[in-house]
Amino acid sequence: MFAGTRVPIKNLLDYLACKTSRPSVLTTSHFCWLPRQDRIARVSEELVLRYNPKWTGADWAGQIPLMPKWAEGHFELRGMFVFDEPIAFTRESWRGRIRACRGVGATMPDEQVERYDREHDSLPRAITTDDFSVLHRVDAHVLRPMNAGTQPAR
Repeated sequence: MFAGTRVPIKNLLDYLACKTSRPSVLTTSHFCWLPRQDRIARVSEELVLRYNPKWTGADWAGQIPLMPKWAEGHFELRGMFVFDEPIAFTRESWRGRIRACRGVGATMPDEQVERYDREHDSLPRAITTDDFSVLHRVDAHVLRPMNAGTQPAR
């Protein structure tokens, strides 16, 4: 219901409380490339920054907090995991992955995205084969609202 949207914590807690009389859990997950450990990710980000120097998502260090800051005081951690996985791409699928990042498709005008994409198309050809992998970090948190089960069902 809330995928891809920003929802105030109170609304989320109310939603979880009214949907069930049993304690509810919330699972969050992330899937991010690792530019400090993967050359293709790093040079792709460098190209994004040439077209969009104000992009703030570059050079992610890969740190995953035990408890997300936004959840502190609202949820208790029930479990979490983190692992790194090389994800297979073709030149075309990697171009699509990068176009979907907020530094490109979400913030650049269409003409600039097209120019970026043409230049990015030649990038993997220069440094790798047609099929390659890019190292990604996968993580998930399983959270339970504090005082879950004690809130009245609505």
